[in-house]
Order: sequence, then C-alpha cells, then structure tokens
Amino acid sequence: KSVQVLHNNCLGYQATSPRTALSQVLHHPITSPPSSKLIADHLLSAPELLGSDHTVQQPMTSEMHQVIHQIFSCPYSGQVRRAYLERQVLELVALKLIALEQLRSLSYPLNPEDLDGIYEAGRILACQLHNPPAVESLARQVGLNRFKLNQGFHHVYSITPFRYLRSCRLQLARQLLITSKLAIKEVAYRVGYTSCSRFATAFYQKFGLNPKAFQLQIHSRRLQQSHPQYPAAIQN
Repeated sequence: KSVQVLHNNCLGYQATSPRTALSQVLHHPITSPPSSKLIADHLLSAPELLGSDHTVQQPMTSEMHQVIHQIFSCPYSGQVRRAYLERQVLELVALKLIALEQLRSLSYPLNPEDLDGIYEAGRILACQLHNPPAVESLARQVGLNRFKLNQGFHHVYSITPFRYLRSCRLQLARQLLITSKLAIKEVAYRVGYTSCSRFATAFYQKFGLNPKAFQLQIHSRRLQQSHPQYPAAIQN
C-alpha cells in the first residue's frame, strides 16, 4: 500500500498492482516524494499490514544484505549520492515485496506457535554470540524439540542454527569493520571468535576477502571520498 501511495503521489495515477507501481517508480525520476507522514497515515489506515509479527520478523535475504552493504559503501557525494541512496532504498522495498510474496506462497508444516519459537530461537542466537546455547538447550528454551527446531530453521532461514549463528557473527563483524576503527582481533572477540585465524577463514568464506583486506578497502574508499586527489598523490 505504501508503494501505491508513492506511485500515485509521484506519477499522478493509480497503478494496477503494487509490483507495477514499484517498477514504474524505480524507472522514473522522483521530483517530489510524499512525506513520511502521508505514507504513515495510509499504512495506519490498513492495520492488517502492521499486525503480522512474522512479516516484520522475516529475516533478510543475501540480496538485501548486499544492497545494505552498497548503501554503507556509497562512493558518491552531493546530489548523486542522494539519488543513489534513494534508488538503493527503493531496491530494498522491491526485495522485501518479493520476499513477502514468497512467504505467502509457502506452506509451512509448522503451526504459529512453532514459528514463534523459531523466531525466538533466532533472536536468542543473535543476542548471545559469545556464549550461544547448544541446540538441545536452545530447543528447550523455546519449547521445541531438536528435530522441530532444525526443521523450522531450514524453513524460515534456509540454514541450520549453527550456520545462522555464524552468519550473525560475520554480518556484525563486517558492520564493525565498516563503522569502527577496531583492530581485527577486537572485532573477532566482539562477535564471539576466540581465534583470529578461524575468524579470518570464516570471513573470507562468507565475503571473499579476509578481514584486513576488507578493512583496508573501506579505509581506501573513505580516503578517496574525502580526498579525491588521493590515488593520484600515491601514484606521484
């Protein structure tokens, strides 16, 4: 509904479907976007869109993580930066709509209470990176048996609880490398790794760069943004 509001306000007519609206918005310049209050008012008039915990709690896909990484690593400035970031945010909306459509089309062999337990298990793992519970203990905490917990993780997150934990650790590590000046050893510790070598191996498997190379890449990109003459100065 928010996409329909955006389309109607920016292009002046009603689209035939949310997907059509989003496609047209993505391919047309937005000269006067609607205020956040306008969209909020329309959303609040449709409480069914806000009443589903599973919709809100649905995990991000790898494509969503990639777009968010591109937002944090935006190499532009000024009006170009604004236009780039607006387009990336709209791309996130598109990915979310696709994910919601896929979610509705799936038939989970789990009842709502079981799903609540799976989401709660995901929150527990994400909040206890240093000392995560074993699978049996985690299952007991959320009122499920081990089989149903593993089955639920495969349906909801498409991975095992252990791989979900590792993904949470590495996503947080990447965020720390982007937003802080922490040493690699400190980043590894903060996300629950006691061995820097194991952390570096896992990070490379996930992102294709070791943590130090990734950190240097981010640092170089920031220097180029703040000092456009930086590469030329190095060459000279």
